[in-house]
This record gives sequence, structure tokens and C-alpha cells, in this order.
Amino acid sequence: MIQDFIKQLEKKEDLDFHSMQSALESIMTGEVDDISIEAFLLALNAKGIQETEITAAARVMKEKSLTYPLGDGDHIDTCGTGGSGLHTFNCSTASSFVA
Repeated sequence: MIQDFIKQLEKKEDLDFHSMQSALESIMTGEVDDISIEAFLLALNAKGIQETEITAAARVMKEKSLTYPLGDGDHIDTCGTGGSGLHTFNCSTASSFVA
């Protein structure tokens, strides 16, 4: 099935919502091998991604995402790890000390 979507993308044809949803579900459940995932993403990028494709992909990713129970305390997410190795000042990490 993913090969059909890749061929469609290579012809510069947009995927409809259902097709994109189906492709992402197959990818996220481990049904698609790494080479095919790469081919799919490269073809999608070369074609140019459309709003409907982004919306479908986001919906699948949200449905498949894991939740983590945080409890009742105060929590922050600074999103940065500071792992670039460039010896730069990490503003997001510093913000956690202020918060």
C-alpha cells in the first residue's frame, strides 16, 4: 500500500486525507520498512506538503502518541536539552531556573 502512495507522490499528486492517514498509520504501527519510509518522506517533500496532508499526519500522530502521568505538582517543559556541543548559552534551560 505505501508503494502506491509513493508512486502517487512521485507523480506530484497530493494525497487525500484518508490516504495520508492510512500511510501514517502504517508507518507508525511498524508495518513499513525504513527504506519505504525514507522514499515516502522524500517524495512528499519533493512534491510539497499540503494542508490536508499535514492535518491527516498530525491527527494520526496525536492518536498514536503516548501520555505520561505527571501527577498534581507544577510542571514545566523547556524543550531544550543543550546537547548541541557548541558551547552556547541555552536560554530554554536557563528559563527553567527562573520558572
